[in-house]
Amino acid sequence: MKLGKNIITGRETFLTSWRSEDDPSPGEHTLRFLMVKGKYQQFYIRRSSAIETRIGPYNGISFSGRPLITPDAINPVYVSYIVVNQNEMYFTTLSSNDTTTVSSRTVVTPGGKLEIFQQKFANQYWIKSITLPVDYCDNYKVCGPYGSCNAATTPYCGCLKGFERKTSDDTSVCRQSIALDCGPGEGFEKLLSMKFGGNYCKLKFNAE
Repeated sequence: MKLGKNIITGRETFLTSWRSEDDPSPGEHTLRFLMVKGKYQQFYIRRSSAIETRIGPYNGISFSGRPLITPDAINPVYVSYIVVNQNEMYFTTLSSNDTTTVSSRTVVTPGGKLEIFQQKFANQYWIKSITLPVDYCDNYKVCGPYGSCNAATTPYCGCLKGFERKTSDDTSVCRQSIALDCGPGEGFEKLLSMKFGGNYCKLKFNAE
């Protein structure tokens, strides 16, 4: 199956939650695939139009927000693909071989969680393999502009290098520590294992 968009017709395919556990009518939460040419593809879990969780961006191999699935996984049962051409843009998963004995099921719950289950043909039980969001830091934009979130620290929110947390009008935000003008001794900071919130930005820092 495909999650994405037909560029010619504008038709979009996405997952919608049930209204409740025993009411299969359409609920408030959706899993949509951001399909805009020139931008990194990624998944959003939305409640109505508000983004609650983001799974991405996609680097051509995997999503940065997908735990337990790594690019160097040995003998993966399913392989993920993103297809982009002049007619459509979509995400799909295919069996890694023609003799696989495992089925996969992806669900968006009424509470806004993404759950992926696997079932081996040898038994009838669905086993949950992935649940997102995993922790507080999977929530969208929880630390504000230039903030970073780390679920292993207290408090969760900190500031990126070159920024410090300041409070004004009862609002705590990260602001630049030193005014920079792209002069000598300044450059760019490489950030690993992070999901950028909103627009992608270039971060300047003082080179040591």
